[in-house]
This record gives sequence, C-alpha cells and structure tokens, in this order.
Amino acid sequence: MASVERLCPVCNKSYLADPGRLKHGRQTTCSRECSYAFRATKTADANRGRLSPLKGIKSGRPAWNKTEGIHINCKTCGVDMRIEPNQFGRKKFCSKACFFAGRELKKLFGKGVEHPAWKDGLSLNQYPSKFNVTLKRKVRERDGFLCQLCGMTEEVHVQKFSRALTVNHIDFDKNNCEETNLNTLCLPCNTKINWDRPKWTAHFKEVMQNG
Repeated sequence: MASVERLCPVCNKSYLADPGRLKHGRQTTCSRECSYAFRATKTADANRGRLSPLKGIKSGRPAWNKTEGIHINCKTCGVDMRIEPNQFGRKKFCSKACFFAGRELKKLFGKGVEHPAWKDGLSLNQYPSKFNVTLKRKVRERDGFLCQLCGMTEEVHVQKFSRALTVNHIDFDKNNCEETNLNTLCLPCNTKINWDRPKWTAHFKEVMQNG
C-alpha cells in the first residue's frame, strides 16, 4: 500500500506514513520525539480540570511500623514492646540479648511442680459446664464488648485474632462463674495479668465494686 503524505501535528513538518498503521492509530507523528510530545499533550488536555481518583488515598499495605500493632512486655526485662498481630504468642523478647538471657533462665526452672510459677495444677482443671457460650456473651455484652484493661473493641479483636474477646475469672478460680467474678479481656491483656495475679485480682475487684 502506497504511503501517504501527512503533516506532523507537533512540528508541522511533512512526512510519509503507512495507511495501515494510521488505521490503527500508529505513526501519527513524524518522529519518536514528536510522538512523546503529542501523547503528553493529549494526556494533559484529557486530565485538565479533573481530580485524580487516587488523590488523598493511600493504596497498598502500610509499612510494618506504621500500623497499630500489639503491645506486650518483654519476658526478660519487662520493657514495653510493639509486635505485629501475627507475632503474638511467638515473639516474646525485645532483643537477642533478652532472648538468650531468657533461654538461660528457663534452663534453671523445672517443669510441673518444680516450676516456681506452679499453682497446684490449676491450669489443668476443666471449666465447668455453666461457663458456656451464653454466659460469656452475657458478660461481654455487659462490658460493652470492650477489653476492661486496654479498651480494645471486639470488632478490632476479631480483625486481629479471628476470635471474640475472652472472658476472664477475676480470682482465677475456674469454678467461680458468678458474673461479678467475670470480666472481658483481649488476648494480650489476658496473658499479661497472669504474671501478677494478686495485683490484677485486687484491681478488677475494686473496679467491679465501684461499678
């Protein structure tokens, strides 16, 4: 097919173009440089006065240290540390030094009755039948579906841990299922209070008495 003569829309120079390529919107300028300039002009004209649909919207996953995360205490030094939700239950130390110190300390402890934190095997006892789904929901509803220590909502808790908030026995007696002995906690806080049971038992009893 014979070439046709055209005027370049950018520099107004005459050039020969292939009709077949013109048919598909190609070879509309005399050179690559003019093609880039022409496309830039078309884009600017098309977007003039139009707001970008992505303006003000951050896409993609936020940086790991920009999310809310979870705050726990280092098992060795006790310092407050931030971890990701998927690290809960796995990351327990704030540094390698604390990790190795904790590992050495663990070697000094025996298992079962030989461990200094042994509580006559209370953790092995089964929960009574009255500590059921209905009772737990009633307690969570009474507490407004909020952790009574950090204030985490059940909605956020489900997003982070894929489960509802936990219901805690204030005096740590599994058989005492009176509603006045139960409160709502998130997983991190439920773990935290086990390290100083007398302190948190007294704290929560005072909260319950004061309403």
